Amino acid sequence: MTTTTAGTAGTGNTPDAGVFDAHLEKVFKHRMVTVQMTNKIFGGTPQRPDVIEAWLRTKTGVSQEAELAAMTKRTLMELDPEIAEEAKGKSAYELMQLASEKLAASQTTVGFKKDRNGLFIESRQIKAGLKESINIQLAGTMLGKNGKYQGKGAKNWLAERVFVGPERVYLDKEVFDGLELFVGHVNGPQGPRSTLTYYQYATRPQLSFRVATLQNQVIEEHWPAIWLTFQSVGLGALRSQDRGRFTVVGWEEIEPVPLASLEPEWVNDAGDPEGE
Repeated sequence: MTTTTAGTAGTGNTPDAGVFDAHLEKVFKHRMVTVQMTNKIFGGTPQRPDVIEAWLRTKTGVSQEAELAAMTKRTLMELDPEIAEEAKGKSAYELMQLASEKLAASQTTVGFKKDRNGLFIESRQIKAGLKESINIQLAGTMLGKNGKYQGKGAKNWLAERVFVGPERVYLDKEVFDGLELFVGHVNGPQGPRSTLTYYQYATRPQLSFRVATLQNQVIEEHWPAIWLTFQSVGLGALRSQDRGRFTVVGWEEIEPVPLASLEPEWVNDAGDPEGE
């Protein structure tokens, strides 16, 4: 059997045509989902420490000097009393420089991945949120237990039958909008201590992606409860702090296409997008 290369208009890559692609509509239901972030979405991928240093150094203008000096003193006292001792007698700029070097070298920064199209989150994050939300709503419920489909727990049913694409869901931003510092408190062998983590955030981006569902008739009635739960659970990092909430503003049935065709066409031989 011979296959030819065919593209799907507007979907990015041009993979080899699948011999079963003509049957996609019989197997899958595709929907285009559009979500509007209510406020900020926080990245959760570890970043290079110099991101913190670069960000902090941009805040050393005269108008913000007193505020930054006060912030630095507070964080330094929580972070390392020895460094706080070294900071005595230094100017606000010198104190800021000392703080940026210390924090950049020893603390954590997390944020977004980025390629030539800008910042993005991964489809696996959205699917994880769907799994979490259906588990909240339908824990202990067997889906498909009646009729021809074998019953399975709701979370496992969704994991095997619901797919999100493309793999990279873009925020339509070239750079993050800001850094936010979160202070945690942990107890260890050396006693209580503070942990500092800087999170990159993007303000009110709108995200669009596809949700492809097998045996959609089994889950169709549950989609409103799943998405309403997901909206409150949130997307991205710091969901436990009530961050990352959103509103679904689009849920449109569209023609199915192979999910592989949604990936960027600028890939290298290893299957990774080039130019990152």
